[in-house]
Amino acid sequence: MRTGAVILAAGASRRMGRPKALLPVPGTGEPFLERIVRTARTAGVQALVTVVAPPHGAAIREALPALVLAWNPEPERGMLSSVWCGLAALPPGLAGVLLWPVDVPLVQPTTVQRLLGEHRGQITIPTYGSQGGHPIWIPADLIPAVYALPLQEGLRGLRLRHPERILRLPVLDAAVVVDVDTPDDLAALPVQPNPEWKKL
Repeated sequence: MRTGAVILAAGASRRMGRPKALLPVPGTGEPFLERIVRTARTAGVQALVTVVAPPHGAAIREALPALVLAWNPEPERGMLSSVWCGLAALPPGLAGVLLWPVDVPLVQPTTVQRLLGEHRGQITIPTYGSQGGHPIWIPADLIPAVYALPLQEGLRGLRLRHPERILRLPVLDAAVVVDVDTPDDLAALPVQPNPEWKKL
């Protein structure tokens, strides 16, 4: 079955001061967003869409024109509104979707493969130690439930309504819990080897 991913890059990046989607991965210079897309494709994700919004959406679109983008006209409604925009832009018939914030850029392809290959009927959250991380796998039969969530609850409402469908998947990849919100967070990232990926 085909799988999809929604990469969430619609935030204003106020604490960072510049669009997180275009931040360079240390050691490679590759933008965060491009790194995530490469990782997802390497892991076997077939359908990807990135959700963007003002004030940085136009800059992201100009910098990475080859990517499939969905526009959130009202990002102030919260992250759930971006999730809805991204899901609506994906093709039908997917087995499920990864929800992947753009500020979690260093997850390994093997970790994503585990999320895609194991327990597809569950809401699967990768965990490192006792901490839950990203990306999160949502099976196709629960996507209508995502659309039904109140905006004020956000995506956590899905976990509250379907606790029996939650699977916390332990992984050895610390990057699932490393998000980059500030310049200090960026400076603390480890230098990455330059992957032998072809140019998008």
